Amino acid sequence: MSTHSVIECLEGIQASRLGNIRNIYVYLPPGYHEQTARHYPVLYVHAGQRAFGPSRTGNETWNMDQAADGLIASGQIESLIIVGIAHVRPVTHNEFYHYIAPEREAVSVGCSGIDYEHFIIHELKPIIDHRYRTLPDKSNTGLLGSSAAALCTLHMGMRNPDVFGKLIMMSPFYVDVQLDETSESGLLEENMYRLPEAGISSDR
Repeated sequence: MSTHSVIECLEGIQASRLGNIRNIYVYLPPGYHEQTARHYPVLYVHAGQRAFGPSRTGNETWNMDQAADGLIASGQIESLIIVGIAHVRPVTHNEFYHYIAPEREAVSVGCSGIDYEHFIIHELKPIIDHRYRTLPDKSNTGLLGSSAAALCTLHMGMRNPDVFGKLIMMSPFYVDVQLDETSESGLLEENMYRLPEAGISSDR
């Protein structure tokens, strides 16, 4: 069995509702190409251009491929496929915001998170499930993000529990905090999240 993982790049994947294209980076665990009868859980990662090494100036990465290789080799996690979704920087709309843009950004930046959600569930996931040997059910499908991408992970996961059974949120951007000398605390806090009981509907 091969002891090396492989990272493939799927170029120019289109998001129809967002009107843009991006690269998708796919980590295949050691042994993927040899164990042809085996199927794998999938972890989708926002800001995927930062998921895998090496780091470059201005674009430090998480080295998830190295971490996954080590954890798989030591038996701490099962073999999995990791899909890094490159982020398209916001110009007029931020795909990590479903409902609310911070007040300081809202004048120039809107929310396109629902369209981004549609891209992942209805366009990207079918491509991954068709091209690779995946376990496509919710118990084997996860979503990971940090900061604003963690906020996106929360909203996407809460709206689609039938698709994503595992959510990983690191340093989530749940509250936007700014200095405000006029307030008693000296801070202005704005909640960025909405939970299902607040009226979220999964209108896809």
